[in-house]
Amino acid sequence: MNSYFAATCLGALALFPANRSDAQVERLDRLMAQAMAKFALPGGQLAVAKDGRLVHSRGYGYADVEHKKRVQTDSLFRLGSVSKTITQIAIMILVDQGKLRLEDRAFRVLKSFKPPAGSTLDSRLADITVMRLLKHQGGWGGSMEPMFLPWSRKAAEVLGAREPATCETIIRYMMGRPLDYPPGARTVYSNFGYCVLGRIIEQASGMPYEAYVQTAVLHPAGIRDMRIGGTRLRERAPREVQYYHQTKQTELPYLTASVYPDEGEVPWAYGGYYLRATDSHGGWIGSAEHIVRIASAIDGERGKPLLSPASVNVLMNLPRKESEQEPAGSPFHVSHAGALQGSGSAFLDRRREGISIGFTFNSLPVNYMNFFEYMMGEFDRALTEIPQKSWPMGDRFRR
Repeated sequence: MNSYFAATCLGALALFPANRSDAQVERLDRLMAQAMAKFALPGGQLAVAKDGRLVHSRGYGYADVEHKKRVQTDSLFRLGSVSKTITQIAIMILVDQGKLRLEDRAFRVLKSFKPPAGSTLDSRLADITVMRLLKHQGGWGGSMEPMFLPWSRKAAEVLGAREPATCETIIRYMMGRPLDYPPGARTVYSNFGYCVLGRIIEQASGMPYEAYVQTAVLHPAGIRDMRIGGTRLRERAPREVQYYHQTKQTELPYLTASVYPDEGEVPWAYGGYYLRATDSHGGWIGSAEHIVRIASAIDGERGKPLLSPASVNVLMNLPRKESEQEPAGSPFHVSHAGALQGSGSAFLDRRREGISIGFTFNSLPVNYMNFFEYMMGEFDRALTEIPQKSWPMGDRFRR
């Protein structure tokens, strides 16, 4: 562990106010501080809602280590693949509105998208449905990840498009390549599949993806300041944290080729990928409080429900990882982790017992799979040991 980061993370314990009145959730503060020290995380946030009430929210450590700026509860973080849950909700709203069907064929909806000249269409593209995209069963997988370099650069080259490549450019390029397996035959996690879903949202709604999500998902949930993040450091949004690369992550060097062809090598967080192209699978920035607002609004635990009961059931049963889904008849549960190399991590969990939890950090641990397993296990123990009648009263959500 980098000694400077270790000292910073351990020092997070000293940043907690001494006059905590909610003894029932003090363990959550300790859990966050211990995780920051264990995984060399400079700064983070935690928010917890119970029955739609925000009962715990705090920033920990530093948003900007060099300038000693502390994380606030309204600091903004890259949410990574938590963005996929937001996209899922937007798709199901369109289904509830009758503007889209789960059985709709993806490339019939995207009929204006054309493959590269001279390429041959894989006939199986016609078998990709909206539902198969939601379930990571579109037919793409393996080692190729077209949303990132070098494949995104190849897409722009083949189509003669400007760099960095947009979602549309990447989709058109991929239309000219064969699928890896028949749609529906396998479940293989696919960022690209959610890029396609973002464009389906645009076609079905008649609005840009970001604007539609803000209008249909975020504003009804009481959120006005989430947005798609910027790529470069100079594009950082107001209140957005700075991101820190884990120096022991030797398989991922600190510097990498920029998605902007004239910029040479850059830190991974600020040019290793194009945030605008990741919009519907990993591009949103927000806070832990935003995460629990969204989670609490899905079925109307707080405010008007975003989704109908039928759509809630679909959302609950989407795989959270390969081949995983809720057993039929299970109580409500939705979760998703988010990780961006060289940037940060986030987590959304809407639990069965009326608890919604969100956390964010401005660095990604070297072994992030172990990190998420650790965090989910520790939070599960901590939250289930709080008696139902012992949760703090009141609601800390700002209206």
